[in-house]
Amino acid sequence: MEPLRILRAFHDMDPSVPYECRRSVGAPPTVGDLLDFDFIELGHVTASVFIDSVRSQGLLPNNHSGHCINDGLESSPDLVYLLAKYDPLYAKRAVEAFGGNAVVFSVRVPIKNLVADQNALAPAACFESDLKALFHSLCFGVCAHRGPIHVSQILNVRDLSGRSVW
Repeated sequence: MEPLRILRAFHDMDPSVPYECRRSVGAPPTVGDLLDFDFIELGHVTASVFIDSVRSQGLLPNNHSGHCINDGLESSPDLVYLLAKYDPLYAKRAVEAFGGNAVVFSVRVPIKNLVADQNALAPAACFESDLKALFHSLCFGVCAHRGPIHVSQILNVRDLSGRSVW
């Protein structure tokens, strides 16, 4: 079965479409659409200084990697944060904290391993299910993956101009 493709901005597309004109499709149209797929393709923005370690170890949560940005944005130490749409804020945060250039890892992960990014949900928000919370988080363009993301789940790595760097 094909995966649910969300982060289209970082997929190979028709070469006649300029890279900077590609747009993500955002969240699935309905909560039920998440149930129709086993896998989803999303992105993770980080600094290029981590390419070699990711190549050997995969994308690791902060409690494994020790890389944490202390800028007031809450993060769980056992999650890898993912994007459903590109937001330059994450690229800026990574480069300012670690140096190098911003890169985007496109990944294919099981939907069952995803949780809502609590920073995207209102503090008092109460959802009927974890799936609905995940859907709303994806509507804001973010979610999180429980645990490491294995190297085999990485589809490609691109700089912000769209050039492959892996």
